[in-house]
Amino acid sequence: MKLTTQLLFSSTLILFLQPSQAKDTEKKLYEGKISDSHQKKEYFKFTQLQKINGNKTYSKVVYHDLNDKLVLIEEIETINDKLNRYIITQHQIDRRAEVIRQEDKLVFNLKSLSENTEIKSETKDVPDVPLVVGSSIFHLVTQNWQRIAKGKDVDFSIALWARQDTIGFYLRKKSHKSGILIIEMLPSNFFIRQFVDTIEIVFNTRTEQLVSYKGRTNLMIHSEQEWNEFDGFIKINSP
Repeated sequence: MKLTTQLLFSSTLILFLQPSQAKDTEKKLYEGKISDSHQKKEYFKFTQLQKINGNKTYSKVVYHDLNDKLVLIEEIETINDKLNRYIITQHQIDRRAEVIRQEDKLVFNLKSLSENTEIKSETKDVPDVPLVVGSSIFHLVTQNWQRIAKGKDVDFSIALWARQDTIGFYLRKKSHKSGILIIEMLPSNFFIRQFVDTIEIVFNTRTEQLVSYKGRTNLMIHSEQEWNEFDGFIKINSP
């Protein structure tokens, strides 16, 4: 049974409670289509927006199916480039989850979206390596691609909203040719690595832009009368 990595695009509730002298600026970071991992059929589309206010950054990724039905929203708020709050609203399976940073602790909450009732909660220690939720993996890549291109691994942890835990991962170079850097994302633990398919991220070092992501996502696919985790291929377009 595969370990759920629940990766894909992130953002958070906008809590700009104090006035800032810096003017809010909002821009579209990415957009694109999402197909199955073999790129045989498209299933979803997404748009990611980002707003910066002083030392706070807020990003929001909205996913629709190809009939424009809303299926998923991910939100992330960071302060000084560190996670403050992550919210995921998963309409497909009627779930809403939060990961909130409170000093040296991470508080996980999972609720029924339709009934607004708590299903479970958990508190964990904040790891001592960079913390990733959803699509913030792309920010980590853009910050560290030069290091990765030189053959140096980048360690980090992922906060998994459904498992309510953190798991160590690392990024490493698979190949780098003609300006195309292929990066592998793997669990740090050898035994966990046996049950998780390698995630692959492609980065163009000439344009310094993300190209694609292949692996586990936060989306679901309905088959055999139940919802199953979706491994997809995300073609990323930078406006």
